[in-house]
Amino acid sequence: MLKIQPIINYIIDTYEFEITPCSIPRSDFQYHKRNFYIFILNKISKKLFFFLRDKVSPIKYLDSRPDGSIWLSKRDKYNKLAYEVCIRPYPPETSIYMTDTTGIFKPFSDNS
Repeated sequence: MLKIQPIINYIIDTYEFEITPCSIPRSDFQYHKRNFYIFILNKISKKLFFFLRDKVSPIKYLDSRPDGSIWLSKRDKYNKLAYEVCIRPYPPETSIYMTDTTGIFKPFSDNS
């Protein structure tokens, strides 16, 4: 479970956002398979495309984005994208500084 999972749950429950799934193919093979399926959809047949995609071999996507971001989207009553929120993690080289009891700034860590 992510540290910010309660915040994400609050946004989803209160503002009716949905988590946008990652649409990056899992491997090079999945990427080529996606391009092949799109070619079939555009040039040959929609029915063949849906048969291959749903019954034969679905395209496998990554579980999470490589940069660690989480995307949330909200649609309006016409099912058009109204809002999109992207939550990105702090880069590892960024520190959050807090003052200690003597007034000196020190990098903040979870164990202190």
